[in-house]
Amino acid sequence: MKKFIVCLCLIVIVLCGGYLVNYFLTDPNTNVESKNSKYYLTWTAREGAAEYDIYIDDSLIKTVATTKTEITEYLIDDKTYDLEVTTTIGEDKVTVYQEDYVYQAKSKADFMRKKFFMNGEIYDYNIESYEEFEVFVWYNILYRSSSARFFNSCSNINLANVNRLAAEYITSYPEYPGLESKSRYAMKISGDIYSLVNFEYYLPTDFTLSTANCTRADNNGLFEFKLGKSQAEKAEIYNMPYEAAATASTRTFPIDSSSLKIKVYNTEQLFMAVQHGAMPVFPNSGCVAEVVYNNAREILREINNSDSLTDYQKTLNIYRYICMNVKYDNILFDYMSAINNSSVRTFGKFSPFYLEGVLYDLDNQIAVCDGLSKAFALMCNIEGIEATKVNGFAGSAEWPNGWIYDNQGLPPGWGDHAWNKVKIDDNYYMVDTTWGTASDGDFEMLTHTYFLVSEETLTTHRATYCYDDAQTTDYDYYEKTMIKGVSIYAETKAEYEILIQKVFEERRSFIEIKLSAELIAAAEAEYGTIKNLLGCKNGLSQVATYFALGNGTYLLQLTYVA
Repeated sequence: MKKFIVCLCLIVIVLCGGYLVNYFLTDPNTNVESKNSKYYLTWTAREGAAEYDIYIDDSLIKTVATTKTEITEYLIDDKTYDLEVTTTIGEDKVTVYQEDYVYQAKSKADFMRKKFFMNGEIYDYNIESYEEFEVFVWYNILYRSSSARFFNSCSNINLANVNRLAAEYITSYPEYPGLESKSRYAMKISGDIYSLVNFEYYLPTDFTLSTANCTRADNNGLFEFKLGKSQAEKAEIYNMPYEAAATASTRTFPIDSSSLKIKVYNTEQLFMAVQHGAMPVFPNSGCVAEVVYNNAREILREINNSDSLTDYQKTLNIYRYICMNVKYDNILFDYMSAINNSSVRTFGKFSPFYLEGVLYDLDNQIAVCDGLSKAFALMCNIEGIEATKVNGFAGSAEWPNGWIYDNQGLPPGWGDHAWNKVKIDDNYYMVDTTWGTASDGDFEMLTHTYFLVSEETLTTHRATYCYDDAQTTDYDYYEKTMIKGVSIYAETKAEYEILIQKVFEERRSFIEIKLSAELIAAAEAEYGTIKNLLGCKNGLSQVATYFALGNGTYLLQLTYVA
């Protein structure tokens, strides 16, 4: 009898235990089954139904004749999916099954389906090497992710080094990540599943020390503007026209034909995707990043009026647009200089460091070098023109011989800076839209001194990071730009006088020119000042005034007697 009771108890335990195991391992509130890292949706057959339509998040994914189908490939992100099965009986569409399925990756195969895009490469969430771990950490900083789960297939990942990787990102990666100085680390969740935790960011808050006042944006973007800025005004009378085609056309953009499509949620992701030739896709319709992107495209349709324009003409128009319309945020620059913060990450709260500064509110465009260079690269790459952002230093004089940055800091007069490298007709050139305007008190004036030049010419700049290390050359904008067949670059007094005669004949109100170092030296030796050379008169016209723009370039304003 005792043996019978013991056996009966064992049977009950086994049956109940199996039921309990099945209950806790299988969610009774879902019809999704998981088996061997694959996911299946099942439902009860409906009488009279021949086929069933399967919808995930309102999109029809397949039509089947069975009551069970695999949906593995559609479960990518950790989120709630709207699953729906419908059928047609007679003329009526009938919902057979519907649920909000909460999915979370739990196997290596699950993490391998999930992808991320960084520096032009696609990775998955199965981390197999320390190098992939570094990229994964930096990616999550770029995307402003507070935590991220991954599958660890690498035995030599040092989880304690996440904090060090974050610091390396700040100094090496060409963005201002906005990370706060908190401990950042990875922790084991279960098995080989780990998570990055303690990522906290400097997001924008009401900050009144800069005219770049920012406020916290919605979850679809990073930064938005506040109005009420006061900066140097553009001297519009010195603006140059855009290069135009004889006949305008309906614009298309090379970026639209890219086979690589990347989901984008904020403007840092937008910049990353487009700079590497990917077409952005915006899951959150109307987000700040989408507004910025669409604004950039509209501007390009206006300033580059035809597909027939050359890459040079398009690049020149983009350069002129940024220089002529976007004010430099001098107050933010002064603030950064005043606080003398050794870490740039605190500046992540300001919109002028981002695309928003140039392309979000087109009635209030204000930025610093980071925002300007990102906008230039974005607009060029939409046009299919290879352009990258360059990070480094810039100063008012050449880098002193023997000066070592790592040991001595920056030389006097030098500071952090960002500019661009662009590829035109198989040649690489440097472009600096920040230095593309010359300041005269309360006004900013367009200049082409830093348009399509070489690294050797750009002696006031030192690059520390660029995606492309190809050597650059000089385009010689001034030598190749003509007025009635005469170059706006003059090497002798005779050439200058001929140039000014052509300017008078066209009755131009202003002209930007460049003089050779030899001509400037000769004029100063003959007249004692360059003014006597520039102040030409010719009957009913004369050079009324001029501005020295640097590197031998001058902006001349002319007057005519009616």
